[in-house]
Amino acid sequence: MRLRAPCLSAMWLAVLLVGAASPVPALADPRGASRFGGDFTLTDHHGRTFSLADARGKVVLLHFGFTSCADSCPTTMVKVAAALRELGALAGHVQPLLVTLDAKRDTPAVLRRYVAHFHPAYLGLTGTQEAVEAVAGLYRTPVHVHPPDANGSYAVDHGSGLFLIDTEGRLARTVFFDSPPERIAHHVRLLLTR
Repeated sequence: MRLRAPCLSAMWLAVLLVGAASPVPALADPRGASRFGGDFTLTDHHGRTFSLADARGKVVLLHFGFTSCADSCPTTMVKVAAALRELGALAGHVQPLLVTLDAKRDTPAVLRRYVAHFHPAYLGLTGTQEAVEAVAGLYRTPVHVHPPDANGSYAVDHGSGLFLIDTEGRLARTVFFDSPPERIAHHVRLLLTR
């Protein structure tokens, strides 16, 4: 019986990883975009309301995570920051966004301190747990918040895709976790020149 919980956790993690690695086609028409992705409104790390529509005119690099994540979240943020440096002056036309999946712990103040370690353009976004999970659902990103243990600690499993949203607010491409910064920068350049 004791092996059941770890086995179920391992199975859930495998499902998340397979889901995160499944290819998502670039959306050629706006009708496809309406079925995947979309506008949302959350609170940024300054405590202000932020809507995806506020970033119109910029390419948005959107991903999901949380500040106490020890692996995919900071790795993605380091890659996004490196891609922004590679873009040089074009980086001013890009808005990187981290949507937390741990609204309980990731307050605006916590997010502000966290994103400052990566790139000044980064915005950390939060809201209620229901609100951030609804945004993850728009982008088909799996999320599972585990029940707290006896010490109150808990883990959050989630997909690790990086979503590239064009200047009109449409999901254009998903870049996977193992993509190097140069590839991210390449896709951003393509979106900025179309």
